[in-house]
Order: sequence, then structure tokens, then C-alpha cells
Amino acid sequence: MVMKMDTIICIGAGYSQLPYIEEVKKRGYHLICADRNPNSPGFELADDYIVSSTFDYKTTPRLIFKKIKNKSKVKSVIAPCTGPPFRTAQELRRLFGLPYYEEKIQNILLDKFFLRKYCNSIGCSNINIFNGKQKLTKNCYPLVKKPRFGGMGGQDVGIYASLDDFKKVNQPLKIDQKYVYERLIYGREIAVDAIWDGNSIVFLNIGWTLFDPELDIIVGSTSQSDNILSNLESRIKEVLCKFCSLLQLGPEVLNADIMLDSK
Repeated sequence: MVMKMDTIICIGAGYSQLPYIEEVKKRGYHLICADRNPNSPGFELADDYIVSSTFDYKTTPRLIFKKIKNKSKVKSVIAPCTGPPFRTAQELRRLFGLPYYEEKIQNILLDKFFLRKYCNSIGCSNINIFNGKQKLTKNCYPLVKKPRFGGMGGQDVGIYASLDDFKKVNQPLKIDQKYVYERLIYGREIAVDAIWDGNSIVFLNIGWTLFDPELDIIVGSTSQSDNILSNLESRIKEVLCKFCSLLQLGPEVLNADIMLDSK
């Protein structure tokens, strides 16, 4: 009788996913990754991989399921990134009989407008959102405009200091519901990578977000390196635990971006 391997499936195999991939391998699991880039660095560490888009929540899960359904005992599916790959992970969990989040919860987590409204309502944040207005007045600035659905690494994000700045590139001045509009928060951004095991938060990394000005995208984050980050751990843990508990989330990889006032 051939024993099935305890397997972890990782949605994404880029540089952002490497800390998770390394942790999975360190724990001795058989690892399978999926990414559309055939040169993804995570493929070098994986035991097997599939070249398929992490955004395609119909095709990618089906390819993985067909490839390993009789060979592996899938212990978990993780998506160490934000946006559409989360939906791909939930479909894989469903196929392999693992706990997964219903579509209602997925829709909250993948819609920045509803997610921010929910976080505000439970006291996890206090973000000024302007999507309910028909026009953006001068009282809304400085303003951040970002994709409401999907969008990663700071792509397609616009920052406007004033109404005049906004008018130069956005006409008419009505809200485009494909985006979320927020008041700009000044400060340095902290990237938080953690695992929620259903009861507590286990941090994998807390660090300053690294931004590449030439590519105009976020390329990763530093590792925890100074006291100010250590001192924030308890507060970050408190907020994330409250969020997960109230939304009734089960074990999951968490990615959070938190703005810290530079003053």
C-alpha cells in the first residue's frame, strides 16, 4: 500500500511567497505551487508545481486537483498574497474537502470598499471612504484612489494632493465604482505576514514595506529589525484577532498593510 504524502498547496510562487514556502519545507511537508510565471523562484523549492494563473479560480484548482487527487493527502491550501488568488485557494479547499470560506465571506475580503466598511464597523480601523458620494469635493483631499477589486503591489494606485490634481487625470469627477477612494494617511507602511490558526496569531514577518520607484510597485518588505516594530506586535495581534474572530475565519494566511504615523 502506497502512503499518501502530507501536502501543502501554495497559490503563488514569487518572491513574496518565499518565506511561506521556506517555512512549509522546513516543517517537512510535500509542497506543490502554482504560478503563471514559469521562472517563479518558489518552483525551485517546491516538490512539484503547475504553471497556471493564481487568478484563475476555475482552471488552476481543476488542474491541481486532477494532478494530485490520488497521490497526496492535502493538509492545507495557502494563498500568501492579496486579491483574487484567495478565491482560487478557497475553491481548492472545497475540492479537497477542507474547510473553506463561503462566497459571502470571500466577497467581503476581496472588495476593498466593503472590507474597509466592515473593519470600521467593528472598531479595527477608522478609514474615511468616499465611495458613497456622487462627486469628490475639495474636502476629500489628500486622496488615494486604488482598484476596488484585485490589484496588488501598489499597481494602478493614484495619490492626489488636491481637487485640481485629481481633475488633471480624472474626468468626470464622479465616483468610479471599480475603485475605492480613501483619505490619504501619512506615514510609513508596515507589511504584516502572519498565520491565523483559528485561535491566535503567529507572525512570520513584520517589516517596512519596500517600494521600487522605477517600477512604481511594492516589491516586498524588510524583516523585523527595530524596537518600534516589536512594540507594535501586541496591538497588531489584538486587531487581527478581533477581525478574524468577528468574521468567523478559520485557519488562514493573513496579509495586512498598516500605516504608521511617521511622527
